[in-house]
Amino acid sequence: MRQWINASLFDRIGAPGLFEYDPQGVFYGSSLLWATARDYAKFGYLYLRDGVWDGQRILPEGWVDFGRTPGPAANTDTYGAGWWLTPAHGPGRPARSLITDNDMADAFSAQGYEGQIIVVVPSKDLVMVRLGLFTGGGEAWDALGDWSTRLIGAFGARPAPP
Repeated sequence: MRQWINASLFDRIGAPGLFEYDPQGVFYGSSLLWATARDYAKFGYLYLRDGVWDGQRILPEGWVDFGRTPGPAANTDTYGAGWWLTPAHGPGRPARSLITDNDMADAFSAQGYEGQIIVVVPSKDLVMVRLGLFTGGGEAWDALGDWSTRLIGAFGARPAPP
């Protein structure tokens, strides 16, 4: 499994992560990838560029859009397929979105244990990574979301192509 994941994805984008496996040798799939901030940024950049890296398609066509599309449940708009989403209106259901500025409704994020985040904002052509650590519950995530929203908001919109 480890060789396949690296050969299919991480080696191709130059981001060799270290995965943790359960006692039976099965990859958890939802967490426990140890990597540098630069490697996490490369992963975010792969999603920013619709799964294409150096002109080669790494992720299947449509996969990025699928990942940032809310699930079918009527009571949620903040989670897609592996990514946390920013709703077009309001703070989000059933919980508050990390990014609270609905002008950045295209933003989506990976959120790690205790405050590590990758935020991808296509309208700003931006990927932000934070590898910090915090303790606490919802208040800490709300504060991180407020900080992230302010920081990302300081960057202008994606420049128009020449």
